[in-house]
Amino acid sequence: MIPITTFGGKKVAVFGLGGSGLASCQALAAGKAEVIASDDDPGRMAEAARAGFATADLHEVDWSKIAALVLAPGVPLTHPAPHWSVSFVRAAGVPVVGDIELFCRERRRRACHGHDRRGHPGRPAIVSGIGAPDGAARPQRESAVRQ
Repeated sequence: MIPITTFGGKKVAVFGLGGSGLASCQALAAGKAEVIASDDDPGRMAEAARAGFATADLHEVDWSKIAALVLAPGVPLTHPAPHWSVSFVRAAGVPVVGDIELFCRERRRRACHGHDRRGHPGRPAIVSGIGAPDGAARPQRESAVRQ
């Protein structure tokens, strides 16, 4: 699992606790975010609680302390109409992000901090793996990187 550190030290609500939502909870927790898990299905809420996540009815959350709402796939952001949670948090000025965006943000953060594709410190331009037939990272000559 890739820890999502972009929200480390912040509270993040996750709505939609199917497989993708729970995976987002785990990745956020691994990155040191404080996760609040929620779902319309009480059974999913119980499953998240058994997995060790704090659960809450999003109607009762103090949104001034929440950095973002992560919306799981299948929960409508716009069509046919936004889920009630989307309208609710947008009115509070909290950004709504998807699970894929979490990983895109983490990838961008790691690239900016000089990590290679595996998340290890390094020089991404040098260990880019461009042209490696098996996809393995291979050092490139500087002239090849500039092209």
